[in-house]
Amino acid sequence: MAQTSGKAGTSSRTTKATPAQTTRRRASANRAPTRRAGASAIGADQRHAMIAETAFYYAEQRGFQGDMAMDDWLRAEAKIDARIAGKRKPAVR
Repeated sequence: MAQTSGKAGTSSRTTKATPAQTTRRRASANRAPTRRAGASAIGADQRHAMIAETAFYYAEQRGFQGDMAMDDWLRAEAKIDARIAGKRKPAVR
């Protein structure tokens, strides 16, 4: 409840928040935290394309030999997810 008063020395009256004000307060308290300035949002399609391209380069580096497509994908996924999170992993040589 909020208290309002006119002039000093007069009695104050108590007002109750309206349902709309209460709803707005709850909605703002339940919002997800905002992204920090400069952070880019990566969509699922863009993330998938980045992983696919990186996995392709891993396969190319090993001469497309063996049945390691899943290993290439998982390695690429870990690298891209780390990049998206802002943690650069050292290059694997």
